[in-house]
Amino acid sequence: MHKYFALAALAVLAACNGKNNYDAPKELRVDADRCVAVDVDTTRMVRLEASDSSRLFGIDRLLPIGGAYVVSSRSKLRAFDKATGRYLCDVAKYGTAEQDFSDISNAWSCGDTIMLFDANTKSVGKYLADGTFVGKDHPFRNTQFRKNQPPRMLFKLADGSVITINGSTGGSTQRNPLVSLYGNDYSYRKALPGRQVKESSYLMDGACPDSIRQRMLIWEPLRDTVFAANSTGIRPAYVLNTGKNSLPAYIQNLPHMRERLSAFFSKENGNGTAYVSLIRYLQPDGDNLYFCLTGSDRRNYLVRYDTTSDSCNVRTYASADGRYSQTTFFLLDCDSLRMELRDNANIESNPIIYSIHKHELQ
Repeated sequence: MHKYFALAALAVLAACNGKNNYDAPKELRVDADRCVAVDVDTTRMVRLEASDSSRLFGIDRLLPIGGAYVVSSRSKLRAFDKATGRYLCDVAKYGTAEQDFSDISNAWSCGDTIMLFDANTKSVGKYLADGTFVGKDHPFRNTQFRKNQPPRMLFKLADGSVITINGSTGGSTQRNPLVSLYGNDYSYRKALPGRQVKESSYLMDGACPDSIRQRMLIWEPLRDTVFAANSTGIRPAYVLNTGKNSLPAYIQNLPHMRERLSAFFSKENGNGTAYVSLIRYLQPDGDNLYFCLTGSDRRNYLVRYDTTSDSCNVRTYASADGRYSQTTFFLLDCDSLRMELRDNANIESNPIIYSIHKHELQ
């Protein structure tokens, strides 16, 4: 996982031999009617223990470290045994002490160390999976970020420099750039042109590095365009097209996420079919893109899209009796794919981690 955030990382804003690294946006054509329904194999399930001290709200992020799964879930950062799902410890806790956090804005691993960026305090906490507090950095303490570029997510790059995905200023500034670049001492370099922050609401994913193409991929809830950022700026890279299930532009253009979600889940296309949209947890892997989509009928889809051949595999995972079904969360973990299942028969249960080999999507 640390390779995904660090080694992979942005060579991403490195110079691209003086050339613009962007082509015209590529259309991702996904046909939900060709989705293959897969019956889950219960032997591949690891149910995370649910007790009074280990409850989760669902998985926002998953860090496989040694023999543990470290799970970020709203205001929780907890470790579970990989093999059995047994609760091990709270890696860190919500609070005001130096070792605590007030927000899990994004988290990644560097070797066996968990790195947690807290957008409220603009700090990076460092922990081990057994709950040991290693320390906390306050990188913006001496080199202030620009008022119109408050960092919401932070990515440490392979060359030591830093990229931030910025949050909203609530309309208090005339311009509010979406992406900023800092040096390895957190000295401000520049805001990337091409995209402003559109709103204050967001989901817990929305950005990931694409090391092969030396860029960052960024997307917004229920707006079917994936943007790419490199040193030249931010431009559209991919546009989702789900055919008869496509989300109309007027819904995508609604200014607030809650309005888009309300319109998405309350309506159907004129042909009586569900909308299919809401890109989640997009992750590049060579020429492939893996991501989840959701239907307005609340069905979730896992997609592998080959960008060279334009071939697309769509799966949905559930048990035949309807007890288990996939959520939108998944993680590429080397050659494996870890997805979250929910137990529909027990709403008090913790998430289930379900593992497949990524080649099963080919």
